[in-house]
Amino acid sequence: IQRYVVAKIYFQQGGENWIECSHPDYSSSPDDPSCNPDESNGNILGGTTWMDATHECDWAFITCDSDLCITRIEVDENNVGGTLVNEIDYLPMLEVFTMDGFPNHIEGTIPTTFGNLTYLTVLDLDENGLTGTIPEELYSSTSFLQQLDLDSNFLTGTISENVGDLGSLTFLQLHNNNLTGEIPKSIKNLQDLYTLYLHNNELTGKIGKEICRIESLVWVTADCDGGKKRKVDCKCCNRCHE
Repeated sequence: IQRYVVAKIYFQQGGENWIECSHPDYSSSPDDPSCNPDESNGNILGGTTWMDATHECDWAFITCDSDLCITRIEVDENNVGGTLVNEIDYLPMLEVFTMDGFPNHIEGTIPTTFGNLTYLTVLDLDENGLTGTIPEELYSSTSFLQQLDLDSNFLTGTISENVGDLGSLTFLQLHNNNLTGEIPKSIKNLQDLYTLYLHNNELTGKIGKEICRIESLVWVTADCDGGKKRKVDCKCCNRCHE
């Protein structure tokens, strides 16, 4: 079934227009597309083109465990478009899912089914065209989540108080969206948090002493500039935005 899921990702998310590793039989390119992903980190992203006859674990941007279950999908800066597939939770061992960076341009909402991925540690979808809210399910089910990177989209709604239940979270980037409401006080429970970027939203409230006392917290931004008209009162921001 995992082959079905990654095949659906390919066709639903514009695989024929990907810069790298689009299959020649399903590509819009007049020439055979290349498949030479970034070779950093020991070329862990290398492999064959998507929709190749080989096992899907041999496709580029995909990593599997010893049981040939997909654990990582990392298709960054590759002109990925379309919408995210709802069937993502058919990959129960998935730990890392990244599709960030220009010229990726994914639209639509974040499926609630991401919340069913109990082993997910990284969800990175920044610099796309995502709309809608951050699914409540994402806060309640993904207890291993360490990095939530959704900045530079068009997300709306609030940041749930349940964000404080993500006890493993170290990296939270939600800046450059259209989020509203108060900054959750429950962020104080994220005792391993290192990065908290919330600027360029419509958030209000404060980042108070209880959050600032998190020993691991190093980078903090919010809309705390503007004097008396500032949206956020922040006690420990490295940078304030209007």
